[in-house]
Amino acid sequence: MSLKFWSGMNPRVGLKLADKLMVGNIDNGETEHISIDDLATLIGQAGASGSLRKNGYRWIKGDGNVSLTNYEEGDEIIGVGTLYPGFVIHGYIKATPTATPDDYITLLSSVKL
Repeated sequence: MSLKFWSGMNPRVGLKLADKLMVGNIDNGETEHISIDDLATLIGQAGASGSLRKNGYRWIKGDGNVSLTNYEEGDEIIGVGTLYPGFVIHGYIKATPTATPDDYITLLSSVKL
């Protein structure tokens, strides 16, 4: 019996941390499984190390950008960080990043801490 991934399966109701997810191993191409708890741990470690965030800001579109070279026009930013010290900002990337944030970020709002 052949089953098509997701379209030939029943939906999961009552998701649990021990439930399994199918993943493709990037190193060897094998199909393997992990638990949702494993995924949560990985995301937590990546967030703690800074690899999913930049300068204390959350990058909405393109979330996970870790260097200016990865930023894209249209990325939305919300947060507190080093680009505008002492301010909570909301804005978006309007151009290719340069040394001066005002040249490539359009602020929609900023609130002094």
